[in-house]
Amino acid sequence: MSDDVCRHGLVIIYTGNGKGKTTAAMGMAVRAVGWKQKVLIVQFAKGGWRSGEQSVLSALDGVELVTLEEDASWIEERSDEDNTAEAQHGLDLLEQAILDQKFQLVILDEINVLLSKGFVDVSRLLDLLERRPEWMTVVLTGRGGAQEVCSIADLISEVQEIKHPFQAGIPAQKGIDF
Repeated sequence: MSDDVCRHGLVIIYTGNGKGKTTAAMGMAVRAVGWKQKVLIVQFAKGGWRSGEQSVLSALDGVELVTLEEDASWIEERSDEDNTAEAQHGLDLLEQAILDQKFQLVILDEINVLLSKGFVDVSRLLDLLERRPEWMTVVLTGRGGAQEVCSIADLISEVQEIKHPFQAGIPAQKGIDF
């Protein structure tokens, strides 16, 4: 096994009500690319807005970034059928990544939101995580999640909000929040 492949893949969860879950995962993507690893980023439930990380990461060699839900509506504004279809599509991408075995890191950004609202087939997700190559790391981000997935995770970090600029009336800002 070469030095550019992780020897032991992990299941990592970034959850909680605080800001920084996606940022932590994107930092991990940059770190992996720095070591010439291939990264797949699947973004769920982003509400259709373009972010700074999408601009820079999609331009990096070794990163494949797929943004699901291209319209401007949030998960709460969409039908259950649309949310379930989005979750299914994301799991299909994870399954293809497992079959292709070309990505060392797969990030399922905001999948925990869909998990906690019951739109993800938890048993299928668990099966896919179990079937991944031993060197593949999968990161799941977003508020909430599923206890079944937490029980098999190797690392769970909860981002806790203590103070947020929104509380002072400061809106989301380019480069800071998106």
